[in-house]
Amino acid sequence: MKKNILLLAFCSIFALVSCSSDDSSTSTEVTPTPTTVDWIPGQISLMSGSTALFSESYPHAEGCDKDYIRLENNTSATLFEHEPGTCAITETDQPWNRNGNQISLVIFDMPVTGTIISETATQLTVESDVSQYSAMISLLYPEIADYLDLIQGAKVRLVLDKK
Repeated sequence: MKKNILLLAFCSIFALVSCSSDDSSTSTEVTPTPTTVDWIPGQISLMSGSTALFSESYPHAEGCDKDYIRLENNTSATLFEHEPGTCAITETDQPWNRNGNQISLVIFDMPVTGTIISETATQLTVESDVSQYSAMISLLYPEIADYLDLIQGAKVRLVLDKK
């Protein structure tokens, strides 16, 4: 359950958040999100530069439709999560803000910011600094809190596919 909550938080954060792209890469102009767009969380990765230290698919509930995030008017985000076993949908609303490539929102009372590193008509990739999640990780996984210094400077990347 804790794993799903953490991954859900990461997905919410990444779907709506991100920090900075690799300094050696060239910047790509990002088209602002239309009024309402639904995005399906895909791959979640912990990145050190361009190397994935860990990568896992978002844990969609088996036998259910895929979870998705609805972004509306660059001010509102709703996460639609399917409960394992019953496939009942739980909706979680939260404010978010997008200004160009920069996005910000609050997850579990923690402000999170980031940068959209890639956006096409069918895919959105966001990245944020792992340090923004230290308090959440320590709360959900106290047994690994002492190891958080090992991943300082890493980025969390989420790839979302248009529904």
